[in-house]
Amino acid sequence: MQRSIMAAVAILWLGPGCAPTLQDLALRGQRGEFGELMAVAADGERPGWAREEAVALLGRHRAEGAGAVLARLLLDERESPWLRAAAAEALGNLRPGGCQETLEPLSQRAELDAEIRLAAIRSLCACMEDPERLQRTLSDLAQDADLLVAALADSLRRSRCAP
Repeated sequence: MQRSIMAAVAILWLGPGCAPTLQDLALRGQRGEFGELMAVAADGERPGWAREEAVALLGRHRAEGAGAVLARLLLDERESPWLRAAAAEALGNLRPGGCQETLEPLSQRAELDAEIRLAAIRSLCACMEDPERLQRTLSDLAQDADLLVAALADSLRRSRCAP
């Protein structure tokens, strides 16, 4: 509902034909038009909601060739935390070669926005092929009290238990 309202506001504000709708983006994903979705995701002039949705669709559809675009968005500190977190989640869905090397250092950075760190950790669990290394990484992260509180809040939000 909220995304539909944002899409309608964007179209009214920008004018028809200037911004894709959520439905347009979803259709591109269903048709496998991943090049267009990658272009929307990478275009800093597009509305943030459109870029975030394009990133999510790339991950959801496991778009081949999207790993480099997603990694670039994730690592670009000028991008919004929401877009970077969406890129981390999408990388976890894609599991491209090298995603472990991209995600693991981000999971360790205490100064990084918690939303980005948590998305990197969730995706790291999908990417990391060495169970012992994953266990060590998660054990180290379990010592970070701020991260644990953020993870609990995120879990409650995702489960809809939070007020």
